[in-house]
Amino acid sequence: MNSQNALIFKFCPPLLLVMLLSIVMAQFSSTTNPDVLPIKLADSARVFGTMIFYIGIYAAAFIWAGKPKTPWGWICTLSAAAILPISTLMLPYSLAQTVAQSPLAFDLNVVPLDGDVGFQPSIEMGKLFVRFPSFAEASRFFYDHILVVIAIVATGEAYYGRRLGIGVIPTFLLMSSIGFAIYFALPVVGPAPFFGNAFPLMTGQISALAPRNCMPSLHTAYALIAFLSTRGANILFKLAVGGMSLLVATATLGLGEHYLTDLVLAFPLVTMFRAASSTKLPIISSERITAFIAPLFLLLVWGSLIRGDLTPPRITGFITVAMAATVACSLLLERRLAAAEGAGSPAPQQDMSLFDSAVAENAE
Repeated sequence: MNSQNALIFKFCPPLLLVMLLSIVMAQFSSTTNPDVLPIKLADSARVFGTMIFYIGIYAAAFIWAGKPKTPWGWICTLSAAAILPISTLMLPYSLAQTVAQSPLAFDLNVVPLDGDVGFQPSIEMGKLFVRFPSFAEASRFFYDHILVVIAIVATGEAYYGRRLGIGVIPTFLLMSSIGFAIYFALPVVGPAPFFGNAFPLMTGQISALAPRNCMPSLHTAYALIAFLSTRGANILFKLAVGGMSLLVATATLGLGEHYLTDLVLAFPLVTMFRAASSTKLPIISSERITAFIAPLFLLLVWGSLIRGDLTPPRITGFITVAMAATVACSLLLERRLAAAEGAGSPAPQQDMSLFDSAVAENAE
């Protein structure tokens, strides 16, 4: 195993610093702006205890897989271990902001889009969850522990010495930031709060108080980027991550957290991020430009439909075909991008930091 595998995490230290500054700024803003809700740490001992526990678990896994040999390698590895648990501090704050800043939601526009398939996919999956509780619990587990799935994939990246673009953890963090920004443009509460008692799994959520965090489904985006990041890995590892990702996707519907439309929009979002975060192709390469512009166009069109700025043709099945075309187009563009990158090959040697290159030369 390459002693420089820890440098798979080279983008994590600066992102960790930015995230910590964001947490401090959010807390400071809440003291000066009454419209900004503070980050609440009422159960601070439990919160920080849980956070330290997961940092320790992830650090042990990443150290085992990456085998850091230099100070910079250790910094990269420990930063990667800290990002996922610390990012959860922003979640309650971010979700509360979607309610405070977006009193209206566009669920009335999304429900007909889902209904074009002839039924409401979330309600049907919810019925399956009621009928097969073990399936529901397995799906819920991986939905609730999506960060563990990301950490498992990051461990695989370090073990195999390969990463997709800037790596699964930095992509997760950046995709979360942009995804939450989209929530404010496309506020949607989701099937469980919207349908209320009509939803098979009665959650007790109230539409007016529910977070507007549905469009697009970031859980689906995380699951998809996790699976794509297994290129070049052992087939059993691929199957394991694929199975966990599939359960996450079913949970988004069955738990009433997302509409099918939310899941569809996750695909162009992931392809956009794949293009933006590629480290093996020039910025002006046709593969990167196409894989960024086309999904962006798709997101804008779907966003206009969701907001009611565009009216879809009154043709039965049109939206269903559009959904399938969106997913297919996004996957094909991502696959074309991956082929141009030579995805699955080891990260190029020039990705090695200057610090570690100097250490390696001195060791020789």
